[in-house]
Amino acid sequence: ELMAREMKRLADAHPGIARIDGRGLHWTIEFHGPSWRDWEGHDPDPLASRIAARVLDAGAMIATSGEQTSLFIAPPLIVEEAELMKVLEALDQGLELADAEVELTR
Repeated sequence: ELMAREMKRLADAHPGIARIDGRGLHWTIEFHGPSWRDWEGHDPDPLASRIAARVLDAGAMIATSGEQTSLFIAPPLIVEEAELMKVLEALDQGLELADAEVELTR
């Protein structure tokens, strides 16, 4: 319930997010940009990797599968609420990069 509410808050707050989907503690965040279905991995600095690095700098670790516009959030099932909120706060900071990308294309 907490995760679903916070993911909705992030989606509402960040125009760089194209779609969020998930259940429980497993979530995917997709950004505006090329479809992951067409991406061939030639971008040397994909947006998702830059966001993951910024989230790490803010104190949390999230994952990409190497795709240009997708992140995966899957904390361990034993995560405590305070720890989860730290991850979400760091993610909030990282998502500012996706917002900046949207602004560049307008």
